[in-house]
Amino acid sequence: MFHEFMIYYDFVLVDEITRIPEHFGPWWNVHLTYSYLIILAGLICLLIKLKRKSTPNKKTVFAILIGSSFLIFWNFLFAVPFDLQSTDMSVTLSGLSHLFCIVTIFSAVRFDNIEQMILLTEKNREILTPYPVFIVDLHGIVVYFNSAGEDLVRQKSLSPYGEFTFENFLAKYNKIEISKNIPLAGVYTSFMLEDPVTKMIWYVQGHPLYNRFSTKMGLSYTFNNISYINQLMATMEKYAFRDMLTGAYNRHFFEIKKDSIYESAQESMSIILCDIDNLKKVNDLYGHAEGDVYIKACSRMIFKSVRKKDLVFRIGGDEFLIMLPDTEESTAETIVSRIHEKMDVPAYDGKFLTGLSIGYATSKVKNTDDFRSLMIQADKSMYRNKQERKVGR
Repeated sequence: MFHEFMIYYDFVLVDEITRIPEHFGPWWNVHLTYSYLIILAGLICLLIKLKRKSTPNKKTVFAILIGSSFLIFWNFLFAVPFDLQSTDMSVTLSGLSHLFCIVTIFSAVRFDNIEQMILLTEKNREILTPYPVFIVDLHGIVVYFNSAGEDLVRQKSLSPYGEFTFENFLAKYNKIEISKNIPLAGVYTSFMLEDPVTKMIWYVQGHPLYNRFSTKMGLSYTFNNISYINQLMATMEKYAFRDMLTGAYNRHFFEIKKDSIYESAQESMSIILCDIDNLKKVNDLYGHAEGDVYIKACSRMIFKSVRKKDLVFRIGGDEFLIMLPDTEESTAETIVSRIHEKMDVPAYDGKFLTGLSIGYATSKVKNTDDFRSLMIQADKSMYRNKQERKVGR
């Protein structure tokens, strides 16, 4: 069988193929030129793909490259001579060999999963955004990131395929889940990341990438910097929960948080009540502007005396309340003494008592005493202190 094929090849196929140039004349030269230029361009694309670190199917690309090169060499060897005749069979064989090479190379370059995912992401205009975009394949390998992603990755190009996983990349962030995260289950996924060093907040959106045959290829993740939202929230908190004159928390925030703060204490809770003496007289005699100066002077004494974990509230025009979680009575008494020692308020020529009347109370959290009863005890203590200060004056 093989011997008969070789005879047929030598006396029929070769003879038919080598008559092409005489039949087509100069157009055969044009045909050869553009055909081999196209094929050469395809081979160059394959070489680039083979050299690229992120190419996952290098063995397949290499096989296609070798196979295509061999076929082109065979076609070139038997089709280039220009002094022979041609027939329809030789033209058909030559055309088929060229078409096979072009289709093979085009398919290898165009229909590669990575190339398709990048093209899909570009179509959705995600890569063109100023935000980092990452493309992850079905194995969780990062196969692409745009120029904005270089700052997060801290490298200009991808590592060899398989070395850069999305899971390892996310490990350096504190992840806050905000929706069910099933990365490759065909559902939309989103989560928040916090950089533990810079405290930058990223809102990450991910969606699956499908090819034209509805086959899932991977996920595209877009990172949106929402750190400004933290700043906005801090500003909103300042205006919603802070007293603008003193910087203490306001009555509204106190009503929201008092029960949770009390219940969060592990052992004991102490509170301190401070009442500004004769604030109404200062307002009546010297005006409300001077009254504001008096209030701020009293609040400064409080803030200088308390600890970082203590919470200071302005619950009325002339009243401050300090919550001291897990604080024994002796420690609360020490803080009260510290406030008195730091007393530095206008004297107003000694016409009336100025400063702060202070009371405090402590309860064990395990006891049945609720926060309301604790407030009543502290209020009675403050009233006694006010009377003592009046007598002592």
